[in-house]
Amino acid sequence: MEAKKASLILAFMLLSMVSFAQWECPSRIGGNLKPISYLPDDLTWAAELTTSAGYAGSDGVANAMAFLALDYSQNRYTFYVEGGLKTWIRGNANDYHNEKFSYGLREAFYKYRGDNQTLTVGLQSTQGEESYLLNERLLGVNYRQTMGNWSLNALTGTVQERYARNGTFCTLGYLYNIVPGRERSVIGRKIGQTNPALLTLSYHPKATSSDGFSGDEDFGSTSRKLFRLNTIGGLLYHEYGSLIETPALFSGLYAETEIAGLTFKPEIILQSASSNHALLYSLTLQKQISWPNKQQTKLYARYLGLLKIESTATTLNSFSNVFAGEVLRMDAIELPLLQVGLKHSIPTWKASIKLQAALQTGQTDGYLSDPYNPELNNDRMQEYDLVLSKNIGKSLLVNGYMGYLIYPLMTDAYVYETNRTLWGKIEMRLTF
Repeated sequence: MEAKKASLILAFMLLSMVSFAQWECPSRIGGNLKPISYLPDDLTWAAELTTSAGYAGSDGVANAMAFLALDYSQNRYTFYVEGGLKTWIRGNANDYHNEKFSYGLREAFYKYRGDNQTLTVGLQSTQGEESYLLNERLLGVNYRQTMGNWSLNALTGTVQERYARNGTFCTLGYLYNIVPGRERSVIGRKIGQTNPALLTLSYHPKATSSDGFSGDEDFGSTSRKLFRLNTIGGLLYHEYGSLIETPALFSGLYAETEIAGLTFKPEIILQSASSNHALLYSLTLQKQISWPNKQQTKLYARYLGLLKIESTATTLNSFSNVFAGEVLRMDAIELPLLQVGLKHSIPTWKASIKLQAALQTGQTDGYLSDPYNPELNNDRMQEYDLVLSKNIGKSLLVNGYMGYLIYPLMTDAYVYETNRTLWGKIEMRLTF
């Protein structure tokens, strides 16, 4: 099987010429828009070709994607549309084979920009000023308003399986979904079945601080500022629709501060629902070091947790899309979990190296239940990754991944056993 797997990957790489894979399909198109010859400069375009080739456990996978974007901007408004095509192939040691062709939209919206406000209507990627509850692609309305040091964000819309971050088109979950029997998220197939609504109000103090550390630390520098409050705010969040079985109201507080050269982002959320009252919390710590040779090192740690107020409480939010780990993509149903990482960038080489880990720290549940052995004795999910990245020219990005996975493998119907395996992939992305 190893030879078969290697042959599949090599053949696809030779045919594709470019390769890229990730859970959610990000795009660099927005930074590469150019005017179309012989047409007004207000109309710009860009295209991107991506593919993937890799393996996880006994699965060999490969895919190809192509995106095209058009942007028409004038004065205060923008019309933007981005769509694409994709195809993939997947096989494993049990002679399982899957291949398919698909197409869809990634973005299609109208945006108005006023002096102190923006309004976006249509299919859009969106995220609130808070850092945990919502990171999704929805068809809806997003309004932002600034009032001095205050900012207001109100948005709502519907999430559909076709275009959601964890849906059927703009995701690559079908390539590495190696833990069957777990419902990743509740996503509707029709408009109105699954809908998020988020309201945030934030206060951003003026850039004044007490004696001590600055935001970034220059190596060897003694000029520091002790404390600075960048943002503090409150949120209300709700998910509604015919497929939302347990409607809940989420309310909470969030902040961003700089303490002794560290950026700290705490967020605490009260989940209120029938027999499901709980506290959710997200604690993020970041540090950036700038070296004399212009290289930079970024350190990152995040802990996501659930404190049950009622013993029957479970995490109910559906659209956080944390994607902790490149393959296991741990999310709300895996709470509590820990993410840690280090990224070192070398600008003169246009290259970087990243180490990251995603670790489930709580109990293992949420799998298909075994009627003969209801107790799960699996180790917690863990993923350890090494990522090497290199930009070639202005248009080509090459990434190499290798990692180690610990996860529950379904060996028979309703039966899981702890599996430990290596994984890897090669990526390139060409934007023009």
